[in-house]
Amino acid sequence: MRYLYGKGVWAWTEHEVPRAVDMAQAIDARFVLFKTGQEGEYLTQAARGSVKRITDAGLAPIAWPVITCQDPEAEADVAIQTILDGYAGLVFDIEKPASGQHEGAARLGEMMIETELPPEVMFFTSFPNISANLDIPYAEMAKFCKGGFMPQAYAAFGWNAQYTIDVVTYREFDIWSQKSGYEAPLYPVLGLYHDEHGEDLLTLGEMHSWVNALSARRPTFFSVFRAGVVPEAVWPLLRRVVTTPPGQRPPEGSPVKGHYITVCPGETMSEICRQYHCSLRQFWAWNGHLWDARGKPREAQLLENGWIVRVG
Repeated sequence: MRYLYGKGVWAWTEHEVPRAVDMAQAIDARFVLFKTGQEGEYLTQAARGSVKRITDAGLAPIAWPVITCQDPEAEADVAIQTILDGYAGLVFDIEKPASGQHEGAARLGEMMIETELPPEVMFFTSFPNISANLDIPYAEMAKFCKGGFMPQAYAAFGWNAQYTIDVVTYREFDIWSQKSGYEAPLYPVLGLYHDEHGEDLLTLGEMHSWVNALSARRPTFFSVFRAGVVPEAVWPLLRRVVTTPPGQRPPEGSPVKGHYITVCPGETMSEICRQYHCSLRQFWAWNGHLWDARGKPREAQLLENGWIVRVG
């Protein structure tokens, strides 16, 4: 597998695989991503049973181990066993539990490179707002996950669809990749629910707005998390999303209007407005949804480090 192209569906448990296969076939997806490991523990029975079900359906299985980099040797063993069991690629899921584990991530990378697996079959997924989460070892993961980055463009983070896709997902990645020199592709992951567990689903109308915002970007590959919480009513819309073949340049998509900055530690709203010649009233008009989405009052002192705000 030299690259990802098309669409993918995530499955969390073995019981979810049949629905993931049905959904993948319904939306014309080529890949099913299945959780094969948790912090150095290989989910042997589920992983081996699921890889067979996925391949028997004519789809390509990609493994999804959750890592914290606190025991990189065990996590490397899980990744290696996953490939030996027939998975076509690896997506390392690295989130807050891996905060500060830069040395562990570097060690994991060394061991994965030693396996001589093609770096193009290794990917990683995490929060899309990279600049607000630099305690997570993105840079270390980027050194060996040359297949691409899969930002979690989830409604659960509280931003609206257009802002999440255009600013927090695409613009944030552009800024980070230019600074870090990471040249691998961006492969967004949609999460169509409000809460962390997929129990509070978006309305069908809201789901349309999220799918449409991503569709405008014409990604080479995108995936949906996860099969068990995506209603069949939205499957036809996902099927109609057109992806850009590898080697072709996607259209610009929805243009991001205005000038955006990332809030740095200690910055205040008044300082930002003064620096960029923006009135407080205009600042609230552009950025008030950041407070609203979190149920916070619109108070200047609640401005958070790492937020991407419009200033012009």
